[in-house]
Amino acid sequence: MVRGPYAKRESADQQLKELKSSKTYRAAYVKDAGALHVAAGLARSVPPKVLTALLGELSVDVTDRAGGTDPCEPPEPYQAVSVSVVTLDRTYDKAKDTEGFKPRRVDLDIGGFWIIKRTGEIERMRVCAE
Repeated sequence: MVRGPYAKRESADQQLKELKSSKTYRAAYVKDAGALHVAAGLARSVPPKVLTALLGELSVDVTDRAGGTDPCEPPEPYQAVSVSVVTLDRTYDKAKDTEGFKPRRVDLDIGGFWIIKRTGEIERMRVCAE
């Protein structure tokens, strides 16, 4: 479950305190999801709370790479981009005869792409088999 965003950390901490007082949400925690980066048109047409609920567990990782002589990567500095989401796996404890859920991060195979630092150009990841 996602709640927020909150304007101040104190507001999130207060909500967390209230949630943890209930048996249902004792494992609740505060997470700073960072800055929201979406296309300007989308951000104007969809309320921030809706975007938070939809994208709360979506993670886009950008890794700086130097480039190199390997023909399977750009020869100049670039950023490698990967995307992952959190999904829930059902669990079952036979001893307690209880069901539950366990979160699991899953990498999305979107075909991969690189961002060339010098130009900002997006280049599809090459398929290499040597």
